[in-house]
Amino acid sequence: MSESATVVIPEPMPLFGPVQLAAAGFLARRAGIEHHVGCHALRHAFITAALDARVPLRDVQIAARHADPRTTTRYDRARGNLDRHANYVVATFIAGPA
Repeated sequence: MSESATVVIPEPMPLFGPVQLAAAGFLARRAGIEHHVGCHALRHAFITAALDARVPLRDVQIAARHADPRTTTRYDRARGNLDRHANYVVATFIAGPA
């Protein structure tokens, strides 16, 4: 894709519905993704990206409109990533700068 596109959503919107599904398909085609990409896959991607960016779990939970943080963690596709595991983060902090 030679052009960069920015999508701005001014107000929180439901993540599922005909408009959102059409938008997901349009954006996937623009990105060169040929297989079906639905809203649920985008929801997983959003939650994983937010947690990778170190957004606090509670904030991601609220953004995803989940009542329980365990639901949010199930959506995290990188939950097995040891770089984000609390033990490794604390060990790195204790070890200090390299």
